[in-house]
Amino acid sequence: MSLLEDVLYVKLQGSDAASPSAGPASDDFGIVDTGFLLTRRLHAYLEANPIVNDVCALLNTLFCAGIGYYPLRVTFWDADYTLIFRCLATQAFRGFCATFTFLPPSPQFLPSYYDW
Repeated sequence: MSLLEDVLYVKLQGSDAASPSAGPASDDFGIVDTGFLLTRRLHAYLEANPIVNDVCALLNTLFCAGIGYYPLRVTFWDADYTLIFRCLATQAFRGFCATFTFLPPSPQFLPSYYDW
């Protein structure tokens, strides 16, 4: 399928996700995961190659850890505590909102010990 066909499929089938004819676009809960639908070829490749999945998970973890360097540098080297408090407040609010919008994990999720 092309990207346009995928987008049209989601657009046309999205309201019918709870029906049995929705196929792989929906899970057991009737939720259409557009991101999974658009990246299913990548998912199939990563599922067939778990080492590549682990490398991608490790790179993602290193990238996210690298992003945390800047607030730590501003806090400890520049002694400016406002950014770290904003980051902590944002994460606390994000965690609070996540408790109300939690979705069950998908059975297609590919775990990795290198994913943080």
